Amino acid sequence: MRLQLTIRVSLIVIVLSSLLLSGSQLLRETRASSTSLVENTMVGIYWNLGCTTPVEQIDWDIISPGSSKTVVAFVRNEGVPSVRFSLNTTNWQPPEASSKMLLGWNYSGTSVKPRVAVPVAFTLSAAADANGLSSFLFDIVVSGSEYAFPAIGDFSALFADNSDVRVVYPAEQQDNQGVSKPLGCGFALLSDWTASAFTTTKLQHAVEGLDIDGRFVDQTTGRVVGEVGSGIVSFGGPFINPIAKYAEQNSTFPMDRAPVRFHGEAETCSFQHWDGSVIPSASLPWSVINHDKDMFVIEMFEDGGGRWLMLCYGIGWKGTYAAGKYFHEVVFPSLASCRFGWVVVKWEDANGDGFVNGPGGGDVYTVVASGA
Repeated sequence: MRLQLTIRVSLIVIVLSSLLLSGSQLLRETRASSTSLVENTMVGIYWNLGCTTPVEQIDWDIISPGSSKTVVAFVRNEGVPSVRFSLNTTNWQPPEASSKMLLGWNYSGTSVKPRVAVPVAFTLSAAADANGLSSFLFDIVVSGSEYAFPAIGDFSALFADNSDVRVVYPAEQQDNQGVSKPLGCGFALLSDWTASAFTTTKLQHAVEGLDIDGRFVDQTTGRVVGEVGSGIVSFGGPFINPIAKYAEQNSTFPMDRAPVRFHGEAETCSFQHWDGSVIPSASLPWSVINHDKDMFVIEMFEDGGGRWLMLCYGIGWKGTYAAGKYFHEVVFPSLASCRFGWVVVKWEDANGDGFVNGPGGGDVYTVVASGA
């Protein structure tokens, strides 16, 4: 599915290198304004982050040979589940202008959620030999291609067989007295580490580290550190895991947010969609957490840096441990059918033994919701 928005740009660009005899001032002439034509409103370009002022004209001013000008605008996904944008130019008049002028941008190529705007710098550059060009016309074409979110069923490709995978553990207090954690997170229980083993044993290539290590987690923002295409696996929720906390904050740029987030109130706790909307039935009273009931989330997503993240955690420590067992016994054996990016599951200590048993060991696991 190809979505397209076209901006028609009419420009008079002066690229003369002649100088006035009276001084070193570039010769200037009147410039024309730019006009825009929106052919498909599924992709929009705006001047402000709030997307209240559409781009109706672009004024590149004067560009000298060998120089460039940059204009910043916001490209928004107007409602498609997820898109990736692409840039093209066409209809150059005169045709030879296409070899003298170049339009580029700094969009990273990551997927964009619905109604999210991405700041993009468009740069128009003139070749050093553009002296003979005084005016031209061209179309800027920003296209949106529908993008499928990564699914949990892609675990093998994105994590198990990925040559660049990092397992980040939330630091536990016993070995780190006096050490502070990013974003004010608390220290983990060893059960969070134990739960990770159900996943890490399936990874072919993995480097392990702690969230208090700047090589794995930015100690100021809580954002993961890693190259484009790398896989990041981490267990533990936003109370003790800065990676999860960063991915769920309202202040975090939407392209870095996880698809599911934790929400707590006075009497109840729940999971919500990334934008704060309710996930039906995904709530429990606080009184049952770490006793006979819990809920957990397993989710995979791509952040704004092009990294693949897998986050797993329960509201309490028993939920996190249950998440590991559920992944091992239910999800991993049936990856081909797991075409969802996240799943929220309720765990119940049905046999009353006070222990977290696997799905076949007497406890009950109920899928509450799943989605992209």
